[in-house]
Amino acid sequence: MPASLYNVQSTKEYLKSLEEALEAFAYTGGLDTRTQMTVYEWIKKLKQCNSRLQKKPEKSNFSVSFSPNLEIPVVLSKASRYYQLYVCLGGNIEIVEGRLNRNNTVLSFLLEAHEDFTPSIANSLHSVEYKKGKHILRKFHFDWDEKCKSIGRPVSHLQYGGKPNSGFLPGDSSQASYLLLSTLDNPRLEVLPQDLGITLHRTLSEQDSKLASLVHENGWKKGIIKIENTLVAPFVANLHKYLSATGRTHTSEFFFKDPAS
Repeated sequence: MPASLYNVQSTKEYLKSLEEALEAFAYTGGLDTRTQMTVYEWIKKLKQCNSRLQKKPEKSNFSVSFSPNLEIPVVLSKASRYYQLYVCLGGNIEIVEGRLNRNNTVLSFLLEAHEDFTPSIANSLHSVEYKKGKHILRKFHFDWDEKCKSIGRPVSHLQYGGKPNSGFLPGDSSQASYLLLSTLDNPRLEVLPQDLGITLHRTLSEQDSKLASLVHENGWKKGIIKIENTLVAPFVANLHKYLSATGRTHTSEFFFKDPAS
């Protein structure tokens, strides 16, 4: 297997850090029952991942999907009886031989309109239906994908749009969403590694929601810092080494195509 930036130990540490961050999120005040149950389901899946890695780490090959999606209402600057906006978050993690091979996070913004206004609002905003009464306005796809090395694409990248996995969106809306956004699949923009925890943290930092205060709570911040130390720090250290190399002849996109080099 080609060299990876994350070994078995750092993968264990990362998954445990994400589990701790989500536990802090689950215990925060203000979560409705549905959101809390979704987060508990995510935590359960992470605990199962960590258990498998502890038993036979080098023989662990599996993936976990963070579904159902997390939907967080956004507080509008002006109260509206016609529609509601949501931040929607989901994704999946793939482990190969005990190491992090793929870390996929999908961030969407949803519009839920009163049924009398749904057609006109949805059409004017050029959205597609996510499920009955809710429409996708924007979708961002963060990906760490080791397979990108073999096809010359950035391992750590952001797509505005991006083809969704079948588990992210229900029914035929998966294909509808891809058709709507497909012209923006490229370029894959190089970014620092992202995950569910970091993306949720950044989103709550800038969106006006009842959960915005979470970003200042010690338990949550501690979990996010651990994620940054285990997921982002190795990447940044290698990037600094690459950019500081004497006589460097390649631009930075070559590093993003193989961060472990």
